[in-house]
Amino acid sequence: QLLYNKTNILNDKSIIPSYLSKDKSIKIKTKIEGFQDEQFTVVSSFKGKLNKSKNKITLINNVKNPLNDTKYFPNFIIKKSNNLLIPKGTWVVEKDLFLSGNLVIEPGTIIKIAEGASIIINGNIQAIGSSSNKIIFKSLSKNWNGIYVYNSPNLSELSNVIIKGTSGINENILNLTGGTVFYNANVKINNVIFLDNFAEDGLNIINSEFIIENSNFLNMSSDAFDSDFSSGLI
Repeated sequence: QLLYNKTNILNDKSIIPSYLSKDKSIKIKTKIEGFQDEQFTVVSSFKGKLNKSKNKITLINNVKNPLNDTKYFPNFIIKKSNNLLIPKGTWVVEKDLFLSGNLVIEPGTIIKIAEGASIIINGNIQAIGSSSNKIIFKSLSKNWNGIYVYNSPNLSELSNVIIKGTSGINENILNLTGGTVFYNANVKINNVIFLDNFAEDGLNIINSEFIIENSNFLNMSSDAFDSDFSSGLI
C-alpha cells in the first residue's frame, strides 16, 4: 500500500523485486503536487513481517527560497551601512521585499504592497508613528501577504501603525500562518491596528518576548493573536 493522509492510493498490490536483481527505483506516479513532507507511508510485507516507511523531505527541482531573494530593492529606501530608512511619503512595493538589518520607517509613511508580495526583514523594524501621523501598510489592490521579521538581537517596535489586508506568507518553502510574524525577534507593540486579516493569525509571535499595549484586532478571519514558545505582557 501507499498511504496518503491515511488513505491507500494504489489500486492494486505491487510486487517489488529485490534490489539485488533490479538496481533501479520503482516509480509510482500520482497527481499529488507540492511539498508533502512526511505525508506518504509505504506499507509492505516480507516473509510475513509488516513494514512501514514514511517519506521525510520532499525533493523538488528549482524551488524558490524567498529568504534568498535580495534582487529587488526600491529606490525610496535609503541605505546607510546596516541601517535602512524609509522616509515619509507614499510608496509602492511591487514584489517581495527582502531586507537585512535595522529598518526605520518615518511617521506618516504609507506603504502600498502589491497582491502576493511580502515584506521580509532579517533584523528588526522601528516603525514609530504618532497619533496624527500613523504609519500604514496596506494592499495596492485586494490584499497582500504580510510582514515577517526574524532573527534579530535588537528590539523591534511598532507604534501608531495600521496593518491592513494581510493574507499570510505562503511561498514555496516559506509557509507562515500569520499576517504579521515575529520569529526569534523581541517586539514592543503599542497603538497598532491589525485590520482585515485573511491569514490564520492576525499576529503570530514565535520564540520571542513581547509587550502589546492599546492595540486592536478588527475583522480577523480566524485567530487575532497566536503566541508560540514566547512570553510577554498584554
